[in-house]
Amino acid sequence: MARKKVILTRRISPPPALAVDRIDCLQIAVAEAKGFLDGPRYEHAVDLVKRLRDFCDREKTSDLNLKAVENFFEISDKGGVLGKINLRIFFAYYSRWRTIVILGVWKKEVENQTPAYIKERMKNRMNWYEHIRNAGNI
Repeated sequence: MARKKVILTRRISPPPALAVDRIDCLQIAVAEAKGFLDGPRYEHAVDLVKRLRDFCDREKTSDLNLKAVENFFEISDKGGVLGKINLRIFFAYYSRWRTIVILGVWKKEVENQTPAYIKERMKNRMNWYEHIRNAGNI
């Protein structure tokens, strides 16, 4: 009996429903980032956020350190232009709006999991964003 051979020739891109059309950044997140990031470090953080356009394409974002934290996500980065700064950028992905929202930026200083007060703060910001978005104010 002959076996059929299946060869994967290329990776299929995600369907358009999973695409990211928009990245919204809360003003409080910008203020948090500018509070401890200077010129080139801030630009590096902006570059990380811009790379989230490809959030649904795991191949293009495989080098980003992305982690799910409850019902939102975080990008973590350290070293390079950041030096000893252990950066965390929190964001939420809304597939119904094809939007990523930058919820906050945090300088991690202790080697534990994300503290409960940071998680609660990001959840509150998500709720606020959803309320504003549903009301049609964005």
